Amino acid sequence: CPVFVAICADIHRLEDAIATGGGSLAKGHMEMSLVATIDAALVGMSASLIAESLELGGCMIGGMRNDPLGGARALGLPTGVFVAFGMTLGWPAEHPPSKPRYADEGLIHWERYEAKPLDILTANYNADLEAQKVTTGRADGVPWAERLAKGFSQPKRTELKAVLSELGFDFE
Repeated sequence: CPVFVAICADIHRLEDAIATGGGSLAKGHMEMSLVATIDAALVGMSASLIAESLELGGCMIGGMRNDPLGGARALGLPTGVFVAFGMTLGWPAEHPPSKPRYADEGLIHWERYEAKPLDILTANYNADLEAQKVTTGRADGVPWAERLAKGFSQPKRTELKAVLSELGFDFE
């Protein structure tokens, strides 16, 4: 792809604006760090939708959090900014079919969080996704839920909280 975009969580700009207004950013609480991260996710999703509307392809790259300090240094980011994720953008050589999605029934709740037949819905999604992987020549026989179990049963990026704290973010 010809373009790689770093989508950043940024409290530096906010801190500067608050200082201009005669105050200082309240630190030592999770809210600002969470807001900055959510804002970055919203920007990334918006950029993805805009790219798609222009017939560009893209992919979110969460691996940027594998080395947040290195990413911040490479981009010259000030304290209070970190790369939440990256995004590739380009014109795809082909347009493979979209992956199936988990059934809305398992995702949407009305008025209150509802008990769902998640075992059945997950089994159905495993089958749908595997069928799509067969169609696209990517079948590996590893069901989605099993891949999740292998990937998320142990903590990931255990140093991330300490590094983000070093970069000016507080998730306490």
